[in-house]
Formats: sequence, C-alpha cells, structure tokens
Amino acid sequence: MNNNTFVREISESQSKYKLVRKNVTQQSSYNLSVELEKYLYENGAIKKVVLANREDDGNIYYMLNDNVHIKFGDGIIALIGEEYRNIDANIILVHTTTNNKFQIRRNDHNTESQQLNWYRELYDNNYEGANFIISYDVNNKILNIDNKINPSKIASQLESSYQEENRYLDLYKKYYLNKLPDLEEKGKNKIVLRNKFLEEYPIERLKTLTIDEYALGTENYKDTLSYKLEYGEYKDAGPGIGGFSAIKFGVYKNLENQYIYGKNVIENVDEFWTDFRNQFYSFIKEYGEVEEQFKVIDKYPLLKSMSMVLTKLLYLYYPKKFINICSKNNLELLMKCFDYNYSKDMQAEELSFILNKNIRRDILEVNKHDSQYIGDSLWQFIKDIVNSDTETETDDILETYTKEDFLNDVFMNESEYNKLVNLLEHKKNIILQGSPGVGKTFLAKRLAYSIIGKKANGQILSIQFHQSYSYEDFIEGIRPNEKGEFVIANGVFKDFVNIAKKDKEKNYYCIIDEINRGNLSKILGELMKLIECDKRGQENVILPYSKEEFTVPENVYIIGTMNTADRSLSMVDYALRRRFAFYHVSPAFSRPEFKKYLLQKNNLKENQINEICSKFTKINMLIKDDLGKGFEIGHSYFVDSINANNYKESYDSIIEYEIKPLLEEYWFDDDNKVNEYEELL
Repeated sequence: MNNNTFVREISESQSKYKLVRKNVTQQSSYNLSVELEKYLYENGAIKKVVLANREDDGNIYYMLNDNVHIKFGDGIIALIGEEYRNIDANIILVHTTTNNKFQIRRNDHNTESQQLNWYRELYDNNYEGANFIISYDVNNKILNIDNKINPSKIASQLESSYQEENRYLDLYKKYYLNKLPDLEEKGKNKIVLRNKFLEEYPIERLKTLTIDEYALGTENYKDTLSYKLEYGEYKDAGPGIGGFSAIKFGVYKNLENQYIYGKNVIENVDEFWTDFRNQFYSFIKEYGEVEEQFKVIDKYPLLKSMSMVLTKLLYLYYPKKFINICSKNNLELLMKCFDYNYSKDMQAEELSFILNKNIRRDILEVNKHDSQYIGDSLWQFIKDIVNSDTETETDDILETYTKEDFLNDVFMNESEYNKLVNLLEHKKNIILQGSPGVGKTFLAKRLAYSIIGKKANGQILSIQFHQSYSYEDFIEGIRPNEKGEFVIANGVFKDFVNIAKKDKEKNYYCIIDEINRGNLSKILGELMKLIECDKRGQENVILPYSKEEFTVPENVYIIGTMNTADRSLSMVDYALRRRFAFYHVSPAFSRPEFKKYLLQKNNLKENQINEICSKFTKINMLIKDDLGKGFEIGHSYFVDSINANNYKESYDSIIEYEIKPLLEEYWFDDDNKVNEYEELL
C-alpha cells in the first residue's frame, strides 16, 4: 500500500452472514493503527489537545490541525448519511495509553456506548473482506476516510435467506418515511401525554409513592398510577396495556379489601410495599441507564409478572431507548422479520430495548424524529405489510397455532372442534351463525389458524360484506388507474384465488364477515356455481370483463359469519344456502371452558363468575322462548372487559352501555320488557 494509506480489512470473525453490522459487539474491533497516529502527527495533520469535557484519564487526545479537513468518501456517506459531510469540529483521535491503541471518535460522544455506535455507523453494511481506508492528502490537507469492497470476496456471499428476510428492513424504512406525515399528525397528543406524565410522575416520585397511590382496587382507585396507565389519562401515553387482570401491576386490592400479590394475600402490607417499591424504583432507574439488557427476575424478583407495565414505564421515562410496544408476540415477530438475535425467554422489556437499539442503528432516519413514531409505525407495519405479505412469510417468522391453542382461545370442546373441521373439509363452505357477542369472527380466524398450524395471515383473506359491496369489488370490474384511465382490475377474491392456485400444497381461507349483509347473488355472480364442493377445480366460467377462464381451486375454503339477530338483513336464499353448511355458535355462559377463562385470565372470583353465568343463562332462556335462540346475548361482552379489582363498576358499565342498548333494540316497542330484563341483570 502507499506509505500514507492505512487499511483495516474486515474479517469474517467480525461478521455474521458476511455483514459487519450483524455482529458488532466490541469497541476494540474498531481501533486504528499506532502507525497511522505517528504518520498523521509527523505530517501535521493532527495536534495534541486538552479537552475540557474529558477527564484526565492518561489518554492522548488529538484534533485536526488548522486548515485540515476530514472527508468521508461516497461509500461511507451512502451508509451513514449526508450529515457527515461537514463534521470536522466533532472529530477527535485518541491514543488510549492503557492498551496502546489509536481510535477515531467524535468529540460530542462521551460514553462508550455512543462511541460504539459511531464505530458501527462507520462500518455499517461493509462486506467481509471490505477495506476501511484512511489516507492523508498532504498537499491539500485532507484526511480521507472511505470503505472499499474486495470483489474477490463478494461473489454470492449474501445468502438468499438473508436477502429475503432482511427485505423487511428496506420495506420498513420506506414505510416509515411514507407514513411520517400521518404519524406526526396522529402522534401529537400522545407526545403531549408522555410529557404530562413525566411532569406528574418524575422518576424520583416512584421512591415515595404510597401503596394507595399505586394500586388498583383502593378507595380512590381512579387517582392511582395503575389506573391512569391502563384506563385513565395516560392510557394513550406510550403503548397500551389494557386487558387481562390486575396481576400485571404486581399488587392490587380485592373486593374483600385485602392487598394481593399474584394470587396471595399480603400479610404485612407495610413491609411488602417497602420492598416492592424499592425494587420498582431501582429497576426503572437502572434499566434506563444500562447499555445491555438484563432479566428483571434475576435482580428484582418481586417484579417478575409485570413485563407489560414495566415496558410501558420504561418507554415513558426513556423514549429513546425503548420501542413503545408491549406485546411480546409482536416484538418477537419484528425481531424475526428484521433478523435480530433474541431468545424465547426474553421478556417484552428486553425485546423492546434490543429492537430499539438495532432499528436506530440500521435505519438512521428514525433518529431524526420523535420516538413515538417508531412504535406507532412498527405496529401498523405488522398489520399492513408483515401480516399480508404472503410471499415473505416463512415458518421461522410465523407463530405456531395448534388445535390446543384453539381450544384454549375458543370456548368449545374437542369433539365440537373436530365436527367443525370435518364439516369445513367436506363442504368447503360454512357459515358460522349466531347472536351478537358469541365470537363468530374470532372463531373463524382461529379455526383457519388451527388447520394451517400457524398464524399465517397470508393464507387468509378477511373481508366484510355490506350493502354497497359489489361483484366488481369481489371478482373483477372496470376501474380508473393512477393515470385516470379505465382498465379491467381484479377484485380481492380473484387475486386471492390466483395466489392459492400457485400454492396448491397449502390451504387458503376466505373469511367473509357479515356475509348476509351484502346482496349475495349480485356479489358472487357466476361464483354461485364454482364454489360448490364437487365443482372445485373441475368447472370454470368465462369472466364477463376480462374474458378469462376462472375456477375456484380445492384448496380455497370460505368461512362466512352471520348475525342472526339483525332484522334488517335478508335471509340467505335457498340456492346459496345449499352450497353452505350452517353451524350455530351459542353463548358460552354454561360452558366450563368460559368459566375457567374468567377465573384464570380475568382473575374473577368464583362467586363473581357464578353471578355472571347464572344471570345470563337465565335471561338467554327467556329471550330464546320469546324471540328465538338467534337473539341470545353472547359471552364476548365479558372477555377481557370485566375488571376483577373493580368488578361492580365494570359489570354495571357493560350492562348499561352494551347490553341495555341491545335489549332496547330487541324490544323497541316494549319498555316494560326492557326494564324487566335490566332488573334481572
């Protein structure tokens, strides 16, 4: 090499999947050579300085000499951004006397973590075998820093699996930038709430909170931190933590006026609260200051079941270090999509920490805007891109979903499940019918998941029929394109079928919510013939617009849902009815599976569960005798909606604002009947 050029080759040991950014863990990997230090100093490129913002640590600090400029080559700028074109004043070089190494740093980076991120940025995206080059142009007084790829080591070194999986990073970057105006508009109030929370609850206040200022179930529960985070004014500050039970807050008060930790009564409340509060404060304080995550149970065992709440609080206090998402499943999904290392035993706060650090490293644009937008956009990215991206779904990314998962989620026994699966397999088309709140749509999607074996949303088309829904929306029609020209465009079902035809080894499920709300003959057209089970893949029709042959393959199944209590909807005609099997979904108030759910997930007491189930079993019998079973009240009103610590208020709220309006609709001309049933409840 030239006598004024110094090269560091990136080795394979520094790079997993041949990319340096995949496995950057140690600052020592980014040292420059002491020969470079000597050369730059002797040629007047750098000068020794004493820096006011640095402790006297024995290191020798240098800055660029007068009239010397640093220049990053296009290869570096392409990776770390235009902001690095003029950065002379912030560059320092350090000879660390403890280990006799020479390093390039930024003067505005004081911590080891900041320095490490700087090194990562310089190396980001370099291939194994790439050269990191520093040269000094003596005549023009320019210190050049660039990267050079070694062509001999590039050939086919990016494995196809890596390219496919990390396609999500590029997709997310584009998605984020495209959604930014909308994110900024919708995120304004959330940022205001986050700042308001910090004013009311500065972190030091956690050290002095009383148990009554913290726990649900107390006399003034609406003024407690727990209530404000889940239901009150800070519900939308950061990620949501609604649903399930008060156990997630660690400690709460039950209806018997006892303080509970987990499921056990706290004997010595003052002693317990002192220990709990100390661990609570210390964890929040420490986790915000560390550079590597740790397991909460290892150091703060009293907080072991509080992952969701802890993640929300960590984001509120340290929004630049955590993603505002609390769902462990979604965090794991994103880690898989972006190919970030993690382990299954990690909790939400650990995953949020790692994901945030990696996203900020790999997509620098997010660092220019408020942290709120990262979580908001990632949450929507899962719905819009990950869950609908059929081609990129892989077994590694998808969460498994078995018959056992279905039976845990849906209040149905194994015999009924097997009957439903066999019915769908035989008939190809089924309609789940029932009254409001029996979980028809919930059941339909999880039935599909359980047969597929994974939460493969790419194999599921979910749509809802309505009065304006048409053949053109469902099959094909003539529509304007981006240029304003009218062209023949596929409907959602035709596109879905075309995907299924190319993937005959897998089943595909079209879930049509409120199937009888649309004009079925108009929407389905000639599909009325093709969806019959004995016509699948055997017969075809010529479509009226495109003149293409069209058939419905055997691996496409249709699951419709039908509300039997809506008088405004027309009944399904007989021609269509014989093409579907109809399965009635009943309320689950008398089912042991539902009672078990309320006990374990909602943490209700047995007397509370018995009160709900007995009242609604009785009232459903009366409704059935009066109007028919299609008008019974469903159990879904109480799934994740009834609060164990505030049972009476949450129960009364469900009756007043959800059940009563339904009764008024049923008996719109009989106030006495409505009042009678309301009294029973």
